[in-house]
Amino acid sequence: MDLRGLCVSFPHLNANNGIRDGQALDDPSANVAFAGFEIPHRSSHRRAGLGYGMMRSDQSCLIASRGSRGTHCSSRTIVTSRYFYGYNIVAAASLIQAVAIGGMFSYGVLFNEFEAEFGWSRTTISGASSLTFLTMGVFGIVVGRLNDRFGPRWLMAASAISYGLGFLLMADLDAAWQLYVLYGILIGFGLSTHDVVTLSTVARWFVRRRGTMSGLVKAGTACGQLVVPLIAAALIASHGWRTGCFVIGAVALVLLLVAGQVLRRDPRGMGLQADGGSPIHGSGRGGGDSSLSLREAAGSKQLWILAMVQFTVFSCLLTVIV
Repeated sequence: MDLRGLCVSFPHLNANNGIRDGQALDDPSANVAFAGFEIPHRSSHRRAGLGYGMMRSDQSCLIASRGSRGTHCSSRTIVTSRYFYGYNIVAAASLIQAVAIGGMFSYGVLFNEFEAEFGWSRTTISGASSLTFLTMGVFGIVVGRLNDRFGPRWLMAASAISYGLGFLLMADLDAAWQLYVLYGILIGFGLSTHDVVTLSTVARWFVRRRGTMSGLVKAGTACGQLVVPLIAAALIASHGWRTGCFVIGAVALVLLLVAGQVLRRDPRGMGLQADGGSPIHGSGRGGGDSSLSLREAAGSKQLWILAMVQFTVFSCLLTVIV
């Protein structure tokens, strides 16, 4: 195969000579002679995902076939690979949003079932939902700190198990206190990761397109709110609410576990750069942390404005749900 058209060469570099054994990559006479990926100057990185994304090294050469002749390309050419692992992060995060929020909104379908079977008041039933959001908020602070330190995968595994077990055990529900423990605490903890972990992880993988990718993640929320309650209602109508809770729990457990294991804390851990760029020697932009400390954030006016907006939005939203 003639790969000469893929070569990115710089002054004094061409595809006529291969690298000899022991020859340094920064030797002006050296050239890379294997097809497939760019090797940046004076750096070694693991191959990750399906490619490095956008390559911006000042001294590099995309590998060409040995024996190609007369090949010379622009010294400033930018080469993009076929795929960036960050898109997997976005897809997995969107699925997590759809499953977690879809199951939460399915709780409204259970109101009439609980009233009819147990004779509980709407105050009792909605109180479990209020406890869920309190649990989600309290654990969300802890989860955010743990995610910063240890990454998202094991946190998502723990929350997936908690969320799935909550619905699975609700299939045997027969007392109001059990509703508060299972839905209010177990499922509440399971919901504590769906925003904090997914959105903070996506923010590390994307800088220029952070808003777009975050929007795609939250689109999963809308899809879950639309689809999952309809499925839950159909299951309850045909097989009863206990079977419906069991099926929702089993499916959610599997999907959240699988999607959570796709997540990676940041692109540096895979030898990549944010937005699909290649890691560059000495570059300050590699998808690392640039966040505020807790004290700095607490003193920020923007944080409290966002907190008040969230409080207002969810107060109205959850009042309508109940």
